[in-house]
Amino acid sequence: MSLIKNTKIAILCALCVVLCLLRTDIPVHAEGMPKMEITLPKDGDSFFPGQTIQITVNADPGISNTLIVAAGLPRAKDTPNVNQFTLDIPASTPEGVYNMKAVSEYEGDYVESPYIKINVKWPPTPVEIKITPSPIVFYSLGDNIQLKVVGFFSDGTKLDITHDPKTAYIVDQPLIVTVSPDAVASSLSEGKTYISVQNGKLSRVVEAIAVSNYKRDNLYFDTGISYTPFKRTEDGGYSTDFIVSNESSIPLAAIGLAAVTLNGVEATNIPQPKKGFAMHEQWKFTLIFPKTVGEPKPLKNALPQNHLHVEGAFSVLPEGHYDLKQIKYDVNVDLPIVNVE
Repeated sequence: MSLIKNTKIAILCALCVVLCLLRTDIPVHAEGMPKMEITLPKDGDSFFPGQTIQITVNADPGISNTLIVAAGLPRAKDTPNVNQFTLDIPASTPEGVYNMKAVSEYEGDYVESPYIKINVKWPPTPVEIKITPSPIVFYSLGDNIQLKVVGFFSDGTKLDITHDPKTAYIVDQPLIVTVSPDAVASSLSEGKTYISVQNGKLSRVVEAIAVSNYKRDNLYFDTGISYTPFKRTEDGGYSTDFIVSNESSIPLAAIGLAAVTLNGVEATNIPQPKKGFAMHEQWKFTLIFPKTVGEPKPLKNALPQNHLHVEGAFSVLPEGHYDLKQIKYDVNVDLPIVNVE
C-alpha cells in the first residue's frame, strides 16, 4: 500500500515538472526566444474616440504573422509596411484605460510583447458643433434617423462627438419626436419640434418635422428669386446680390442653380447646390458677370432693356431619388447707364 502511494506522488511530481517546463513564462524556456515590443504609441498615450492610432512594433528577426491585441477595441489593420498597423477607435468607445500587446509566431511557437496602456478619453468642450441631417424630416411615422454631431476644437481637431458622454439631446416636444441615447431620432406623431444638442456650454438647435402619409399633392412650394440693383465692376462687368427664398410646407432636400445668364453671358461664380433648405429660408450670394455682357448703348435719358435668365431645380427628397422640380426665371433688368457721348 505504501509503495502504491509513493508511486502516485512520484507521478504527480513528474507531471508538475513537465507542466512547468511547458509554461512560456518560465525563464528556462524564455531563454533564446526573440524579443518584440510596441514602440508606437508610447505607454500611457491618450487618444480620442473616433481617432486612428498608428502602431509600430520593433521585433527581432524570424518573427512573423504579428497581430495587435487590445481588449475592448477592434483588431488593428495591417499596412504595406511590415510591423506597422493602424487601429480605428470607434466613436462609441467608452472612456477608460485599454491594454495593448503584440502577438507573433516564431518557429511554431508564440511570442508576445509586454503590455502597454493607452487612455481613451474625450477632449475638452468644442468651440463649435455641427449636426446632420439638418433639418430632420420624417416622411412617415415610426421612421428612425441616425443623427451625427461633429465637434470642432480650438487646436483644429474635428471629431465625431455623437456618442460623447457630454453630448446631450433635448427634444422640445417628445410626443412628436424622441432621441435615444445613441442619437437615433424617431417620429411618433405628425408635427414640428426642435432638438437641442448640447455639449458643455455649447448648444445648437435643429428642426425636426414629421409628415404622415407623404404625398406630392399635399405639399406646396413657393421658391422665389430676387436681386439687388446691378453695379459696375472694376473690369467693366456687372455684379448683383442674388437672393433665393423658399416658402414650403416641408423643407427642401436641396436646391441649386444650373445657369444664370445676362444677355446670354453666364455668371462666373454660380455657387454649389445648397443642401438642407428650411421651410422659410433665404439663400444670399453675389453673382458676377464678365465684361463680355456687351451692354447696348442707350439713348439719352433712356434705360436699355437687358435679359436675365435663371435655370435651376430643387428636390423634396434626398439626393438619389431624383424628385426634381425645375426653376425657370426670365426678366428684363435695368443696367447702369453708360456714358453717352
